[in-house]
Amino acid sequence: MANQENEHTKTRERILKIACEVFAKRGFRNTTVRDICQQAEVNVASVNYYFNSKEKLYEEVCKYACGISSEDGDSRFKLNAGSKPEEQLKSFIQALLVNVLGTEPSNWRHMIMSREMVEPTNALSIIIKEMIKPRFQQLYSIVQDLLGKGVEDETVRRCCFSITGQCLYYRFARPVITKLDPRQKYDQAEIKKLADHITQFSLNAIKNFTSTKRERKERATKESVPAPRFDCECRFC
Repeated sequence: MANQENEHTKTRERILKIACEVFAKRGFRNTTVRDICQQAEVNVASVNYYFNSKEKLYEEVCKYACGISSEDGDSRFKLNAGSKPEEQLKSFIQALLVNVLGTEPSNWRHMIMSREMVEPTNALSIIIKEMIKPRFQQLYSIVQDLLGKGVEDETVRRCCFSITGQCLYYRFARPVITKLDPRQKYDQAEIKKLADHITQFSLNAIKNFTSTKRERKERATKESVPAPRFDCECRFC
């Protein structure tokens, strides 16, 4: 019985592994169950047996791509909760850059994510729920601390989008960047430099944003103070 269960587990893992590669190269719509089963060297009915359907198999692939198969199932980045917001922001940015740039663009995880951004399927909701949203909430908390109390939710969200946009540009515009700046590398040392630059750029922007808002508030307060009135009609007042 144990040997049979072990064999079932191995077969399921083999199908999942092959599916990751095939879906990444061909996309969900252009991949057939037969394509996967042939490469996995299993019966064509195996996908339905182990995963119920092609759609469910693809969902498992997306979960696997999100790292949900890890021990704790937490897709958020490991940050030092006791550090300052500035340090947490730097750690977050570096972790995000390593995540999107730390492997080759041909990596199947990157290809799955890229396809979902361009040709979204129902599985995109899984990726958002299990990976993107937890990380966004993590960044939101950091940015909110940096901006201070009383800042509107819309402002915090837009700052988060701006920060992640800088990081993702180096991933999705990589072919363009390579042409514009052939010297740009993506090894560990260069990723750290990028993280330092994006962090400093973002902190300066946030600092300027909060200063400008404070100045506007102070100016509005001064302008709202009514000018003194003199009701006396004598010519000496």
